[in-house]
Parts: sequence; C-alpha cells; structure tokens
Amino acid sequence: MAHACFLLIDGFRSPVLPADVAVVLGSKVHPDGQPSSGLERRLERALDLYRMGAAKAILVSGGRGAEGLQEADVMRGFLVRNGVSSSAIILDRAGNNTRLTAIHARAIMQARGWRSAVVVTQYYHVTRAKLVLRQAGVEEVSGAAAEYRFAWTDPWSIIREWAGFYGYLLRYVSSGSLTIFKSSAAIAAR
Repeated sequence: MAHACFLLIDGFRSPVLPADVAVVLGSKVHPDGQPSSGLERRLERALDLYRMGAAKAILVSGGRGAEGLQEADVMRGFLVRNGVSSSAIILDRAGNNTRLTAIHARAIMQARGWRSAVVVTQYYHVTRAKLVLRQAGVEEVSGAAAEYRFAWTDPWSIIREWAGFYGYLLRYVSSGSLTIFKSSAAIAAR
C-alpha cells in the first residue's frame, strides 16, 4: 500500500526539469489511426513541454499494436497536426515496452550528444519509467505525467505497475546490474 501511495505521489508531483528530449511512451491506438485517449493525453503533455521550451525535441516510441498500426507513426502524425516540426520528432518504431524504449532512447541520445530526458507517460508509470531510463544509461531523467482523467482501469493499472516495478527491481538486483540512480532533486542541484 505504501508503494502504491509513492507511485501516485511521484507520478503526480515529479518535478519536470528542462531536457534535451521528451520521451513519449507508446500506448494503444485505434484502428482508424487515432491515438487512444490515454496516448493523446501523453502527446498533449509532450506538446506542452515542447512549446514551453522544456524539451528541445520529442522522441515517440511504440511498436506495431494489435490493430496493425505503428504507434510511433500515429504519435508523429498527432504532433505534426498540432504544429510540431517533423525535424523535432524522432521515431522509435521498435519500443515495444518500457525497457526497449529506454535502450533505444539512450542510443538515440548518445548519437546526438544529448544527456537529459523527460519521460512522458501516465502518472502510475512515471516512477518505473524513470528508473528504467536511468538503468539504461540516460544520465538525467525527470518525469511528466499526462493530464489525469480517472479511468475504470486505473486500479488495475496501479496494481500492474506495482508488480512491474518490483519485477524489474528483482530481475536487475538479482543479476547485479542495477545501478544506483540519481534522484530528480540531485540532478536539479547540478
């Protein structure tokens, strides 16, 4: 229960730091090529960060969903329709889960000389997403939750995220590869 409270607090109140790139994690898209409401809220949050200058570019990450569409392409289309230049959008069409997105984001960031990222996802996923990006080697990570709107799936999503967080920790602690990660406060103090 305490960890669920931590997920909620960290997800809603995680300080957003200026970053080289906003990393938007993919989610369901509809068969008509439109993002689901949850994904649309993530994209709107990334759009806000970009317009405010808190992110210089936007990396959209998502693979081919059950509907047969590339999530990253749908996300790019949404951003372009809302005024983001194609040159400011980076596609990761193979980010089928949080870990793959983090690995790909790190490689893309290294190639461009970028060090900082703000990960954009739903509030209950922010904590693990930040951890996974740090573990992948992204130096500076903050999180930005999409606008909150209650969904009947939220309780299930929180339980699933709790299991995912501890599953991730167990896998990497037991392998000895989990590194100590920096808090957003420590990064901000630089």
